[in-house]
Amino acid sequence: MIMSKEAVKRFFVELENNPALKEKFLEEIKNSGTAKDIVAFGELHGSRFTETDLNELNDELLENSELQDEALAKASGGMSTQNGVLTSISSLGIGCV
Repeated sequence: MIMSKEAVKRFFVELENNPALKEKFLEEIKNSGTAKDIVAFGELHGSRFTETDLNELNDELLENSELQDEALAKASGGMSTQNGVLTSISSLGIGCV
């Protein structure tokens, strides 16, 4: 199995496409939701990636989000929002984390 940021993306796409798995995932990680917990859940359900893969993808998504927020702020006359990790995860298709 491939261990990479692509594996993380595929995992979140799988969650989005499988409502029962997504519900189980959200229930299991709602109390802690650490990278270690997400990696363990993914591995338990056939996805192999590391905490580093997850963190690198999250950092990349946050960076892209910040760039988009900056462009939006310029277009809206300076108004901006702070989206953080929720934006990162939403961009992977998980809208309710």
